[in-house]
Amino acid sequence: ERLCAAGAVILDIEIPEIAQANHALITIVQSEASLIHESLLPQNPEGYAPLTRAQIEAGRAVPAIEYVRAMRQCAVIGSALEAVFATVDVLASPTVPFVAPESDPQMEDGDGELLSCGVANVTGHPAISLHAGVSEGLPVGLQLIGRHGHDAGLLAAAAAIEATLGSAPRPPL
Repeated sequence: ERLCAAGAVILDIEIPEIAQANHALITIVQSEASLIHESLLPQNPEGYAPLTRAQIEAGRAVPAIEYVRAMRQCAVIGSALEAVFATVDVLASPTVPFVAPESDPQMEDGDGELLSCGVANVTGHPAISLHAGVSEGLPVGLQLIGRHGHDAGLLAAAAAIEATLGSAPRPPL
C-alpha cells in the first residue's frame, strides 16, 4: 500500500516457466556440490550437517542427461523472465514464502525455500532482498529481481523502495 501511495504500479505477473526453476536448481546444485565436495566429504563426513551431507551424496546419483536438461531449462526460464521486463521495471516477491524456521530447511522442490530465490539463481538475473518488516518476531524479506545487465537499475529501485518503506521495525539481534 505504501509503494502504491508513492506512485508504484503493482501488477500480478504469471511466468509459467518458473515452475521448473526449483527442479532445475536442485539438479544442478546437487550435481555440482557432489563434484566440489568429492574429495572433502570422505575426509570428514561428520563435519557436514546431516541434510547437507545427504544432498551432496544425492548429487552423485543424478544422471548426466538430467543435468544437461536442467541447464537447458535454465535458458528457457531466463528468456521467459527477461521477456517480462518489457512490461515491468522489477519483479517483487517474498524472499522466502514462510516465516524463518528454527532449523535449516531441506532443499526441495515445491513450496520450500527455493520457491522465490531459485528463479534468479538459475537465470543469473540480479536480485536483492530488502528488509520489509517483521512477522512472528522474525524478519520478512522482499526480493527484487531485475533485468540482465541492469544491476545499477535494480539497486536504484531497491533504494527507492527502501526509502518508501522507511525504517521497518527490526527484530532484536
